[in-house]
Amino acid sequence: MLVSAAGLLLLTGCTERTVGTPEPGLPTTQSSEAPRPTKPTSAEPDSIKPCDLLTESAAKEIGVTGEPKPRKITGATACSWRVRKDASADSYTLDVAYIPELGLKDLRSQTAEIQVGKHKAAQGVDEDTLGCVVSIQITETSRIDVVAAGSDPTKLCAPALAAAKLVEPELP
Repeated sequence: MLVSAAGLLLLTGCTERTVGTPEPGLPTTQSSEAPRPTKPTSAEPDSIKPCDLLTESAAKEIGVTGEPKPRKITGATACSWRVRKDASADSYTLDVAYIPELGLKDLRSQTAEIQVGKHKAAQGVDEDTLGCVVSIQITETSRIDVVAAGSDPTKLCAPALAAAKLVEPELP
């Protein structure tokens, strides 16, 4: 229902009329320099791209193999990577998800409050995903979830936290 409501807002937003007098925005200037990509400065849903939050060098640092796989899930956008280990049972999937309408206060699992860089966060084992989750607060009502999911969720909290520490500097 969350995605349906958001989709409805997006669809109806362009058809409504606003009464009033338009006012000019800030003047724009032309520059000969090519625009440089920057970190998102706001927590707008389109400004945070989960696949961009784990840089190539960060992915190598934690042993990611293969290309990121973007996906949309109910109420979130996400990106998945695979971390392969010598023993198949030690391999796991790493997911980074942007959840624009749910904050730390909305977590369902038992979590411990932690700090990741300059952001408030929470960490805990999520039995539904068979993984360890580090949720990083973006705003009171939005967060990034970094999930390491595999055969033994309790062994995946260290890798989930390591990945969260690499994602955090990319956040607004």
